Amino acid sequence: MGKNRILGSVVLCCLLLALVLAGCGNSSTGNTKESGAANKVYEWNWVFPNGPDHPVFIVGKQFTEEINKLTNGRLKITPRAMGELPFATTEYIRVVGEGSVQMGTCDAGTVSGDLKSGAIVSLPFLIDDNAKLAKAMDSIKNQTNAEFGKYGVQLLMYFSYPQQQIWGSGKVPSSSADLKGLKIRSQGSEQSEVLRKMGISPVSITSAEVATALGRGVADGLITAGMSMTGNGWYEYAKWCYLANLQAVPSYIVINQNALNELPPDLKKILLDTADRYVREVYPKQLKAEEDKAFETLKNVHKITFVSLPDAEKKKILADIDVENYWREWAKKKGGTTVEDLNTVLKAIR
Repeated sequence: MGKNRILGSVVLCCLLLALVLAGCGNSSTGNTKESGAANKVYEWNWVFPNGPDHPVFIVGKQFTEEINKLTNGRLKITPRAMGELPFATTEYIRVVGEGSVQMGTCDAGTVSGDLKSGAIVSLPFLIDDNAKLAKAMDSIKNQTNAEFGKYGVQLLMYFSYPQQQIWGSGKVPSSSADLKGLKIRSQGSEQSEVLRKMGISPVSITSAEVATALGRGVADGLITAGMSMTGNGWYEYAKWCYLANLQAVPSYIVINQNALNELPPDLKKILLDTADRYVREVYPKQLKAEEDKAFETLKNVHKITFVSLPDAEKKKILADIDVENYWREWAKKKGGTTVEDLNTVLKAIR
């Protein structure tokens, strides 16, 4: 009997211990789930229309490294240079919206076909600095947000490339008249139309094909900023730069809406706060510094000749092409609320 009591006590203790362990196991599982959600790593890809040595790519990479650090590695964004993934720059809004990648840097001219009012800032001779771009973007932010939303993306950041100049090979132009007849690579339909009005033959070439086209004589030159000449290695195909100050080309950095919504509140706040700081401070400051450095290199190292467009001649060009009427005709063709939104932008920047 004594042995049976002892055996019964042992069995009872084992059962009690099993129940306690089971309870602890359930509690541990719950904590693991909570911990797993809090420590989940989100891995994104961000496509660029620039090479890895381009200042825009470098600033973007800096952003991803900062986000990785601020989130303790919970949000890892991998920057993908031009050509690294099989997407054309004209497709970036759509591939981000589809979720093929989570972020994309979309130069306004290359995606203007997907936008209406969102393409206003890509018009030549309209935006010439970051201050005007900020005023323009803020004046029609509701309309542009709605346009991006149709593609399943949200505008995360934007910035402006420095003033776009005309670069070419061959005889150095002494005036804008010497540009007539040249085949110049443009950055979008809006720019192409203005070039035609100036007597220049616009050529449509993707960023990835520029070097080949210039090397083979498909184009006599191109329109871009100084930092793109150095950052993409295009200086090899240029002997001169005509300082026409056509426009400061804006670029949109869009993010997949679902990917953004899936982020926990703390990660989302870090991402949005950091993006806001980059728009206001980092992009304007660093890109200006890069442009200044690029011009010094192009002048002193690559021996490119710079020719300035006189103010009087520029005024005549603008009058000849009737640039404001062009903007308004363009807006009518775009449809939607583009005409009204163009008026809003003009009022904001003047």
